[in-house]
Amino acid sequence: MTEVEFDPLSPPADPWPVLDALRAQCPMHLLPGGMGMSVSYESTGAVLNAAEAFSSRSRRPPAEGEAEQIVHLDGAEHSRVRRLVNKALPKRVMSRCQPDVEEIVSGLLEPLLTAGEFD
Repeated sequence: MTEVEFDPLSPPADPWPVLDALRAQCPMHLLPGGMGMSVSYESTGAVLNAAEAFSSRSRRPPAEGEAEQIVHLDGAEHSRVRRLVNKALPKRVMSRCQPDVEEIVSGLLEPLLTAGEFD
């Protein structure tokens, strides 16, 4: 079997055949730079439920003055920050933002919808 190569930072115009080939080959792939990529629903679920084996922690420490992002936190630390965010931004607060968000998204999507085709 020929090894399929894929760089998510420089994907082909139509990535689906390549992703299908990757899934057929193996559900996990090592990318350039040593990062792993899950390409199936099942392997993604396994990764999300095994923080001890698959860390979200960034290899690059935050720059001076930059806060660490919640997506780069694992386990209890992620849960602690998520609870704080959920307290600060409950559903009732976020629902007040909905009309503005819908207006912004509509404005961004309109040119794509007018074009008739997009990916």
